[in-house]
Amino acid sequence: MAIPVRLFVDPEHRGLGAGKQLMTTALQYTHAQGLILVFDVMLKDRAAIRLYETLGCLLLDTIDHHHGDGQVERAAVYLAPSPAAR
Repeated sequence: MAIPVRLFVDPEHRGLGAGKQLMTTALQYTHAQGLILVFDVMLKDRAAIRLYETLGCLLLDTIDHHHGDGQVERAAVYLAPSPAAR
């Protein structure tokens, strides 16, 4: 199993396909290694969620991230598609 910690695209470069390219590369790498890709994304990051769902990622559940300052942020947990599913 592979779990990327965070993928970010500079705000000035969003909407140009960089996020899709990052995820596609991560998927290709994990599949070549015989791994599955599981990750989470903050629910506030709607554009990222749309991208992941467009790529065929499956929503597994939601979780809470607890920050050191006492704040809690909801996140969605996804399973990336297998090569056969794409």
